[in-house]
Parts: sequence; C-alpha cells; structure tokens
Amino acid sequence: MTLSLAQRLVILGDSLGLPTGIKNTQTPDAIEYEETYPYLLQKLMPEWEIISTCKRSNRVDKQARQQWLFDDIIFYKPKVVVVHLGICDCAPRLFNRYESFILSNLPVSIRNPIITFFSGHRFFFTKHFRKVYVKKLPFKSHMEKIINTICKINSFPILVGIADTNKTNKQKSYNYDINIQKYNQILLKLSKKNNLAYINMHEEGDRILLPDGIHLNKEGCKLLANKIFQIVIKNSH
Repeated sequence: MTLSLAQRLVILGDSLGLPTGIKNTQTPDAIEYEETYPYLLQKLMPEWEIISTCKRSNRVDKQARQQWLFDDIIFYKPKVVVVHLGICDCAPRLFNRYESFILSNLPVSIRNPIITFFSGHRFFFTKHFRKVYVKKLPFKSHMEKIINTICKINSFPILVGIADTNKTNKQKSYNYDINIQKYNQILLKLSKKNNLAYINMHEEGDRILLPDGIHLNKEGCKLLANKIFQIVIKNSH
C-alpha cells in the first residue's frame, strides 16, 4: 500500500504506550506522557493524526472483541494501524485469569498470604504449573482477526514484536524469554504471510527497558517512534 503524506494512524497497545508515572526521587526513571512513543511519533509526524488506544493490561483476546475492533479501528478509518500487543498475553503467570478473579474477591487477610507464598516460589510454580493469560493458538487466532479487520478497511498494519525482558525476570519466572520468542515467531510468521511491516524489538535486548524489564525506557520509546516513522515514510509518496 502507498500512503499519502497526511493521514490518520491508530496505535493498538497496552501500557507500553502509556506513561508509567510521574518523575520524582522515588521514580526517577518514570516515563511521563511527553516521553511516550505515541507522543513522540506525533512530534515526528505533525501532518498526521496519531490516535493511541493503548490500555493497561490489554491482550489480543480483548482487542479482538467485535466492539473493540469497531471502537479502536473501524470507526477511525485509519490509513495505518500499529499493533503493539503480546507481553500481557505471553508472560508466565502464577495464576490464570479465573484464579486471579477468585483471588481478587477474597478478603485481604486471606488473599495476601496466598500471593506472598506463591510469589516466594515463583520459579518453581511457573516451571511446574505453566500458565499464561493467552495461549499460543488463541493468540494467533485473535491476532489474525485483528489483522484481517485492519486489511478489510484498506489500512496498512505494522506489527511490533515483543521486547526481550531483563535478567531479573528471567531468573524469577521459568521460560520467560522462551515464551517471548515463541510469541514473536507467531507475529513474524503472520507478518510474512500477510506481507506486513514488522518491527523487531527483541533484538534490542533489555537496554531499551525500564528496571521492571517490561516497559520501555526513554531510549526504547524514541527507538520505537523512529522505527514506526521510518516505515510510514518509506511507504508514503
């Protein structure tokens, strides 16, 4: 697809496209709104309308709901849609979604000791009781639904791969890095199958991440904004 110079771009994402907090002595590395990659992308592309629909804890099964497809994609009629999802889907979990729901409704006096116990043995439980919020096959199916919706309205999809995590997270949770690589393989195969643009964030390592090993730091936000910008410019006339 060839893009004209002034269009609308929508970002589908999770908390990686949102501020992480307010900078102060306790959170000196916090990413504020003006440092997020959607904001930086708007600065790079002033003639474009950049719309971020990023939501905390967003997953492909949520984003693939018919109402969300309408609200976040179809109604905007964008020329470009950036799909930046996956870490919430593939991260090793101590509890599945149903168990998390049950826990959230227990009294604090019961809930906290349970969470503390499992958290203290996180590597053991993530190794022997492997859980993610969205398994690989459903992840692929939901992502295909999102991609198909984007293509049906003649929009140009850009898939963003899942960034690596840091050493601390890999030591705490079994196969964290392997999970990321497997889900990235799904994204890469879908991009090749559908001839889509793909941004490999995993190859950058953890240098682009905050100390939590999940969210993008300032360098990571700048990098992703620039990568999206370069793809759009390459496909514009």
